[in-house]
Amino acid sequence: MKVVVLTINHRHGNNVYVAASQKLARELLYAYVQQWWGDIGSPKDGVPEECPKNKKRAIDIYFSEFGRGDESYEISDPQEVTTKENLEKHKEGV
Repeated sequence: MKVVVLTINHRHGNNVYVAASQKLARELLYAYVQQWWGDIGSPKDGVPEECPKNKKRAIDIYFSEFGRGDESYEISDPQEVTTKENLEKHKEGV
């Protein structure tokens, strides 16, 4: 089984999430953006008052200089989960 790691870096630390795909990681990221949308710039700064329904646009704005330019995120490539069955293989890569 493979998983994807989403890391969101913000002024209070980091949030780390694990998802089954990059698509689900982006859904988690969009949920984070929706939750904190009210904390970013205002319409006078060029930021829409309401979080856009277009997920890519909302994420782009939130993490841009017009939004929370001091926050960032990373979505990893899919990584194989270490299990009892493949532990020895993973130890070799450490």
